[in-house]
Amino acid sequence: MDRHFVEEYYHQITKLFQANHITDKEYLNQIKMRIEEFSESQENLTIEILEEEFGTAQEIFNSYFEHLDNQYIIHRMNKRSLIKKLVIVIIAVVLCVGAFFIFRLNQLYHDVDKSSVQEVETIITEEE
Repeated sequence: MDRHFVEEYYHQITKLFQANHITDKEYLNQIKMRIEEFSESQENLTIEILEEEFGTAQEIFNSYFEHLDNQYIIHRMNKRSLIKKLVIVIIAVVLCVGAFFIFRLNQLYHDVDKSSVQEVETIITEEE
């Protein structure tokens, strides 16, 4: 058994998945276990043999999404959209708060500058 072919085939599959969701990771783990079990029973293993048994990486990827519930896919897309919007709002709030503090510090600087004595005028008068 050549472990290199198993790893290369599995890598081709995982490249197509964005394994950032627990269901994806579970599915990939199941595929990896099945590939490893199959590879243990084969003597001269190649990627072509793996693709004959399990399909190409693209076919596995397509099969995964064909069997998902439409509501699950919509929920996942909405969740990503919500996270992106939330990040944008947080960044906007941080920028606004930062701009307010800079504006306020500038105001305080000018207030202090105006209230401090800039020139001292000394009048000396002579008394006779």
